Amino acid sequence: MKKYDHLKNYREKSDEDDKEGWQMWVREITKNNSTAYRYLERYTDPLTGKYKTVSVTRNKNNVRSQKDAQLELNK
Repeated sequence: MKKYDHLKNYREKSDEDDKEGWQMWVREITKNNSTAYRYLERYTDPLTGKYKTVSVTRNKNNVRSQKDAQLELNK
């Protein structure tokens, strides 16, 4: 199992996902003694064929935050 394979379970995969090869990962950000988590996703832009990265930031790294971030990134 790859490092972030468990995050793929937070949304149903479609045939388009297999074609695009989407990925999601989490980065921990520390500023002024407070910690935030940035959820990033990489996808292939269908118009240009280039990879693009989108992100959302949450205060916690738990299942609820991961699901919420995945839903927002899918918009």
